Amino acid sequence: MKMKVVPKAPIQIQRDELLQQVVTLKNELVAKNNTIVALQHELNLKAQTLSQKDTSIATLQSELNVKSQSLVQKDNIINNLQTELNLKSQTISDKQNIITNLETTLGLNYEIISQKENNIAELKAQLYEIENDVVILGDS
Repeated sequence: MKMKVVPKAPIQIQRDELLQQVVTLKNELVAKNNTIVALQHELNLKAQTLSQKDTSIATLQSELNVKSQSLVQKDNIINNLQTELNLKSQTISDKQNIITNLETTLGLNYEIISQKENNIAELKAQLYEIENDVVILGDS
């Protein structure tokens, strides 16, 4: 038995076209949902990466703060050592001035001693002459 093919009515054609459009739209919807899922996954990965980078930045900032504090401490040590060096240099300069003054005083004292030795020698000579005069006067 052969079946007779009955032509489709216009409403049937519209229904078939609408069903085909529904299938097409469902396929597009599935594809777009898949794209959304893929983009959400990519967004989650990027959010994780961003979070890791934020953590890295915070760690580096913390390290930078520690190094900055260390640098400030080293600057303070350098300043303290520079101050100490300046004080010691001033002390050395003061002591050098004292040494110079003592050397000058020693030189002056040497001159005074030499002058007094000369005076003593002159006085001894005068005394010798006086003693000779006394002896001469005593003999006369």
